[in-house]
Amino acid sequence: MRSAGGRGQGPGEFQSIEGLYRCAADTVVVQDGRQLEVFGPDGRHGRVVQVIPPPSGGFVRILGVFGDCARLAISAEPYTPFTQTAGLVEGVRGLWWVGPDGVMLDSVTAIPTKRLAARPPLNAEGRLWLSQVPWDGAPALVVSGDQLFVGFPDRFEILVYDRAGALRKILRTPGTREPISRAERAEYDRRFDQWVAEYPADRNRTVRVLDSELPPERPAFRSLLVAEDGSIWLRELAFHDAGWPEMFPPGPGAPPVVWYVLGQGGGWLGQLRLPARLTVHAITSNTVYGVFRDEEDVEQVRRYRFQRR
Repeated sequence: MRSAGGRGQGPGEFQSIEGLYRCAADTVVVQDGRQLEVFGPDGRHGRVVQVIPPPSGGFVRILGVFGDCARLAISAEPYTPFTQTAGLVEGVRGLWWVGPDGVMLDSVTAIPTKRLAARPPLNAEGRLWLSQVPWDGAPALVVSGDQLFVGFPDRFEILVYDRAGALRKILRTPGTREPISRAERAEYDRRFDQWVAEYPADRNRTVRVLDSELPPERPAFRSLLVAEDGSIWLRELAFHDAGWPEMFPPGPGAPPVVWYVLGQGGGWLGQLRLPARLTVHAITSNTVYGVFRDEEDVEQVRRYRFQRR
């Protein structure tokens, strides 16, 4: 057992761990915002990489590091605009390859961003504020080995790109989409009211989404991971997520969530349940690794073993 790094702002230190990646020769890369801290297999700090945004600018999200440590994948999403026109707002975000020095190498493709709803009341500047539409089916992205996986929950597709940016595979995931139930809508309203009561200063910055602004059906899955053996894991969008798990994280006592497991070709392998407050980071052939939050929001690293039948 080894430990490396720590909290701080110097080399080998970080304010928060937003991503943890392993690549060639057991190199470990820790993401802290747009900054990457690189550690060797012996735990020694190697270098710091500052990711430079693409010319289009916007909010940069690091998706993962390729297996040889030679490049990483990022998405660049335009900053949420202010608008004076009510209605649904949709945009696109670009996917880019970045070199080990943090400089952009090439663009790969463009995919939809999350859908936003803009409605009154106006804020102090006379502008409408935007709220994410729950159950919107925004694409899920992850890097595994030398491939980038882009999952589309609203159309049961997973696109697989190679390190050259070429589309190599389109997987069709099994399943059927279901309408958003009245109980789910009521849960969204309950969680939204709870959020407004907790953060009253932001009540005019986020609007309650109307039935007419919701998609007709709930997405097939919410997030996507690829295990070391190449199997594909899809997390369900659970009832307690209220359509928007980033806004309404599961509380203590939330029931387990279902993960669907597919083979490398997209065929059905099975499913299992994991704690709702577990953020899964890595999966081997028989173990799930993640960070669990207890009732006091204290983080614990946990592993769960499973058996294939």
